[in-house]
Amino acid sequence: MKTSLLLAGLLLPLLGCGDKGSEPAPADPFLGSWKSETLRSVSYDANGKVLTDKTTNSPSTLEVTATTLSFSATDTSPYARNGEALTVTPKNGTAGETYFARNLTKDSFTFEFNGPKTAGKGYYIQTIPYHR
Repeated sequence: MKTSLLLAGLLLPLLGCGDKGSEPAPADPFLGSWKSETLRSVSYDANGKVLTDKTTNSPSTLEVTATTLSFSATDTSPYARNGEALTVTPKNGTAGETYFARNLTKDSFTFEFNGPKTAGKGYYIQTIPYHR
């Protein structure tokens, strides 16, 4: 009996040992198809005071591959991702713009763009909540 317990004590830890490197890497939750129904635009003055806060119905789709974003199947642009920050380079060759994929899960995230106002006084933030 003691021999059986000793043998079980030696073999059980070995049974749990597997090659951890052989497990597939988790899929990137950002890749795939996304939908949204609204767009929120908030405009601020130079001191950070809210000037306007407007949410509009704006149905859109987003298709994401490892290297490109396609908004509502009309504009496909290459992008580079560093954490939440996405640098999107339009096809027309203009300078890239930075967007953010906030609160990314496998089922939802908020796409955010921050930009200066045209006159250089203040800024605005646009957010689009996407879901699967």
